[in-house]
Amino acid sequence: MNLPLSQQAALTALTSEDFDRVSALARSIWLEHYAGFLDRRLVEYILSGRFTPESLQGYVQASDRWFEILKLQGEPVGYLSYALRRL
Repeated sequence: MNLPLSQQAALTALTSEDFDRVSALARSIWLEHYAGFLDRRLVEYILSGRFTPESLQGYVQASDRWFEILKLQGEPVGYLSYALRRL
């Protein structure tokens, strides 16, 4: 039986065990979707700064920002981050 997409998809909070997988996923996403209109050096710069274990650890320890992994049938396919901001 095929489940509806809403039952196959899940968001899970980032943990330190996810860092390598998220870094690889980010590399794949950024190179496929952004390298066509952003300079490759800029993409590499972003990847090397935002998706390091040190940078990702900041989300695990924070109370004002979050990083979640989108899993489809248990496999990571995307991610999102968000933060509280005062307007």
